[in-house]
Amino acid sequence: MRYRNVILVAFFLDRPSVSDAGTVYFPSDEFPFTRVYEPRNRSSKMAPAGKTSLVAETPCDSGENMWKADDTEVIATTRRGLEGVGWLNTGEDCEAVVRRLPYAYPVLETGYSQKIESLRTRLSQFENLRFSGRSGRFVYSWLHEMLRFGKDIVAETAHSEH
Repeated sequence: MRYRNVILVAFFLDRPSVSDAGTVYFPSDEFPFTRVYEPRNRSSKMAPAGKTSLVAETPCDSGENMWKADDTEVIATTRRGLEGVGWLNTGEDCEAVVRRLPYAYPVLETGYSQKIESLRTRLSQFENLRFSGRSGRFVYSWLHEMLRFGKDIVAETAHSEH
């Protein structure tokens, strides 16, 4: 089973908005990131009044240059991409933070389901073991689905204790 790492770079901007979208995908090698989201477009409570942020997501493997680069280089590379689409202005003063998430996304390659089933069969001997989230279930799922997985486990556990 293989996983992809993800680098998140958040830019905190002293302006009310960048775009109308919650998430925009960038499916071209021209950009160092594959998607960018503006959290305040999902909820105004996700940024102070009059301010916004952009979070760029770059999937990569541990051996890739981006993963091995220091934070300053990752920020600069990501910033150039955002300047290229006009979302950051050249020289615009903003704080940026980098977070690296190893094993963030399962790689759904040919034959993965048989590997997962074999592993689950072996681990089923542990009565109190539950699988949840992308890594635990080895699925590419949306956040609301992952929250449901957790709720289902809690409900199942509560029901089995009675």
